[in-house]
Amino acid sequence: MPNHALQGHTTYPLPQQVSLNEVLTQISQSQRETTELSEWITTEVEKIASHQTNQLTRLRKTAIGLCETDPWAMEQAKEKLNSLESGKENLKQISEFIKRLTADFKLTVVSGSLDGTVRVSKENHSQTFEGHTDAVYSVVVSNSKEFIVSASDDRTLRVWNLVTGEQTQVLEGHSNLVFCVAISKDDTFLVSGSKDKTIRVWNLSTGEPTQVLKGHYGSVFSVAISSTGEFLVSGGLDKTVRVWSLASGEQTKALEGHSGSVRSVVFSSSGESLVSASEDKTIRVWDLSTGEQTQILEGHSGGVWSIAISSKGDFLVSGGVDNTARVWDLSTGKQTQVLEGHSYYVLSVALSSDDLYLVTGGGDSSIVVWSLETGQQVQVFKLHTLGVFSVKLV
Repeated sequence: MPNHALQGHTTYPLPQQVSLNEVLTQISQSQRETTELSEWITTEVEKIASHQTNQLTRLRKTAIGLCETDPWAMEQAKEKLNSLESGKENLKQISEFIKRLTADFKLTVVSGSLDGTVRVSKENHSQTFEGHTDAVYSVVVSNSKEFIVSASDDRTLRVWNLVTGEQTQVLEGHSNLVFCVAISKDDTFLVSGSKDKTIRVWNLSTGEPTQVLKGHYGSVFSVAISSTGEFLVSGGLDKTVRVWSLASGEQTKALEGHSGSVRSVVFSSSGESLVSASEDKTIRVWDLSTGEQTQILEGHSGGVWSIAISSKGDFLVSGGVDNTARVWDLSTGKQTQVLEGHSYYVLSVALSSDDLYLVTGGGDSSIVVWSLETGQQVQVFKLHTLGVFSVKLV
């Protein structure tokens, strides 16, 4: 903005005797400055309008995202937003509406704990799924959102109806505790990893194992299935990341680089790369086709136990034994947020389907839901009596 716009109106004291030309010159100068001031005001108003539009768009996305799991609530939110946006104080009113919506809204969280239970929590209601006789290390929600699968120290995998809590299947076959489970995109098969050093592929319609994959020299801590269902990736105590063909059951790659146990593995949304997290405090990105390491993300001061990748593949979240969850920009490999709130290890992280929220499970037995837009805690659950080893958002 020109200096004179900050100082108020410019005054032009005239001498007692002036020529017509002098008066016209001063009038011309005043007109130029008035024009400059007018142009500046117009530009600033346009900036404010643009900023407000961007804020409104972001707020609308947040509100609808909050209600996406409840169709009725979503329609109510849209109706309210349309009403507010027609008002004069729309930005302020919508901001207040978002705050109320956030305060009232409760995300659905699925969790598995060392206390041997699986819990589903929404609003002020929590349902306990009991059946395992020992610690639950992993839970996964079907893509249809109709059932849950849990993996346990009791050497079994159990399938539960998400709505009723009824246990519908018990899958047995591992000879030692089961650390991890993943489900295919079409919900037709499961993959599990165990302390018995094997990976098992299960047909969900029959509950029977169809393949037993051997290659790791120690416990298998994490497994993930590519979106196409073509590949499987695993990580384990032997410090390796292994890629498998699910069609043949053959190992296609063994990726080495970590100096500690590999605790978590995920595929990128494109399926062209995979990411691993290790007790060596690093997160590594690998090119799936070449097996080459393309990035090393460093920032945690202790082992990294869990990672999750956004639906667009643009950012990653991690949790570790330094009691923090961290957010990473995958285009730069830089850390963008450090979320602190747990008093003990962050054992599990998961993202909401819209990537707006993160849920973390801790060794302190708490579950925390975070807004990734603000970095603030939205909810804290104290449902389990022991550490929470696995969390998911529905």
